[in-house]
Amino acid sequence: MKKNMLIVGIFFVIFGSGDCFGHIYKAFVKGKMLNEPTKKYQRVIALGDFHDKNHPANKEQRVCIDHLLQRCAVLKSKLTVEDLSSINSDGRIMCCNYAINCADGILGHLAHKARSLGVQVDNVEYRYCRVASIGPLLNNLQLSPYSCVSSSSITTHSLNKEVIDEIERIKKYDDGKILNAVYKRALGHVTSALSKIPFTSTSTQRSIADVCSGLCKKR
Repeated sequence: MKKNMLIVGIFFVIFGSGDCFGHIYKAFVKGKMLNEPTKKYQRVIALGDFHDKNHPANKEQRVCIDHLLQRCAVLKSKLTVEDLSSINSDGRIMCCNYAINCADGILGHLAHKARSLGVQVDNVEYRYCRVASIGPLLNNLQLSPYSCVSSSSITTHSLNKEVIDEIERIKKYDDGKILNAVYKRALGHVTSALSKIPFTSTSTQRSIADVCSGLCKKR
């Protein structure tokens, strides 16, 4: 009962900060889910984030999440997160010579912070090439693509390989008939979308800037 009240209290604090469009905009608490390998019941807490690094609710909500991490450390809980600014579960944090070092958003360095507290972490982030090469251009649409050094240096081959490698990993998942069907359907959509993007150039030296320079600004 005390644990339930603690979780409810945390969520009241998190969602009471800022307005209803705060960075964390959705929460689910799923209790008594059976962990098949251990045959023990567990509680799963899911938080959905809204990508707005400048929202005033971010700092207050991050304080609440840090308190939640401390509680996770006490309860020997596990965290699964997408955090571009921390090393992922495969040991990656960079693309070529570029790393994302952003602490402005609510997820910034979250995986690192959790690990420092002794919390078991799966950082499933993989989009390092995508964000390092395209992110600066999305945030500065009037810039020439060649004026951004990461966009000029990271190749379409690197970005495409990053996605294809992740697809191949997902193909090996075996989580039962229902989830496997979801994975297969999602991979079909992704593969179809990739076929329409000029990232699969035969030239491994073509840069992201080369591609973006051929797009009109409105696109």
